[in-house]
Amino acid sequence: NLQKCCFQISRLCRLHLGHTWFAWSQDVNNLRELQLVYCYTMASLSDILDSLRCMPALEKLVLHTSVPSEDADHPQSYPSVHLNQLQILHLSDNQVEGTQCLLLWSLIEAHPDTNTLVSATCSSADAILHTATPALSRYQAPTGGYLSGPLSVHVRSEYEVAFHLIPF
Repeated sequence: NLQKCCFQISRLCRLHLGHTWFAWSQDVNNLRELQLVYCYTMASLSDILDSLRCMPALEKLVLHTSVPSEDADHPQSYPSVHLNQLQILHLSDNQVEGTQCLLLWSLIEAHPDTNTLVSATCSSADAILHTATPALSRYQAPTGGYLSGPLSVHVRSEYEVAFHLIPF
C-alpha cells in the first residue's frame, strides 16, 4: 500500500544508507540522523539544501562521498540552512576535485557545540583552504564567531585537508 509506505517514511527518525541511490526530495522531515556513505543522487546542491531545511530535528548528518559535484552557481547564491539541533556533522569526499563538501559546510549554520569533521581532496591544499574560507570565517573571532572549542586543520597531504572542531 503506497499510502502506508509514505506514512512510514514520514515517521522515520534514523536513516543509514550505503552504496545506493538516494532521492533528496523524499519527505523525511522527522529525521534526527542521516548517514549516507557512497550514495549517488541526481539532486543538485540546491535540492540538498532544500531537503535539509525540511529536517529541523536533524541531530547527526554524515555524508561520505555523497554530495554531488558542484553546481555552476557561486555558493553565496544559496541561502544558509539553519540546523539548530545538529550535534554531529561529518562531511567528506575523495574525488580529485572534491570541494563540494566544503561548499555545503559553508552553507550549514549549526549549533556552536556541533562536533564537526570535514575532509576534502582537491588539486592542492591551497585550493581547499580557499574554498573553506566562508565556513572558517565563522570560527575566526572568539567574540564574533562561535568558536567554543579547538579547531584543528590537518593537511594530510598535498591534496587533502581535514578540519575538525570538537566543542568543550
